[in-house]
Amino acid sequence: MKTPRNARNIKLKNGKWYVDFTYKGKRIRQFGGFTKEQARITLARMRIEKLDEKLGFSKLKKLEPVLFETFADEFLEVYSKQNKRSWKRDEISLKNLKRYFQGKTLQEIGPEQVERFKAQRKTDFVSWFKATKKKPISPTMINRELACLKTLFSKAVEWGRIEKDTVRAVKKFKEDNARERILTAEEAWRLVGGRRGQVGRLW
Repeated sequence: MKTPRNARNIKLKNGKWYVDFTYKGKRIRQFGGFTKEQARITLARMRIEKLDEKLGFSKLKKLEPVLFETFADEFLEVYSKQNKRSWKRDEISLKNLKRYFQGKTLQEIGPEQVERFKAQRKTDFVSWFKATKKKPISPTMINRELACLKTLFSKAVEWGRIEKDTVRAVKKFKEDNARERILTAEEAWRLVGGRRGQVGRLW
């Protein structure tokens, strides 16, 4: 009579029961309990754990909280400076981002916090502009900071610091890419009805 599969995978040795099976070509032997029933339960639990692992459902290790400013410095040194010729731009963006998110952990920053950051930046002014002629931060500059933030969070996931990228879905501002161009005298003359090659006075 053929021995049942489970019976082949539990063995009694020196008064103790052990589970004994092969997983991915590797033999696994472990104490299962003091009774045969305990060993069967242990075997079933271990098989479920291995199946979960195979399906990608294994338990995630609890990640330690990481301060935004700490990871921002690491991101700049390890990634930006090593991979981007424009790392100085990231350095400027991170300076503004750290001013807003300082004291918060990566896990605490989500879409709502980033939207609040966007709203706050729209009320800021360019620090180097004349005080008498305040110039607001442009959508382009804010979008540059958002792009830096998105890349930072993507790397945080890739490096195992956080489980999920919580800022990926945040949208950037629309930008007005139209550029103002000064018309030449001849173009201006033609615009008001003059002929090509005939440039007259416009006033």
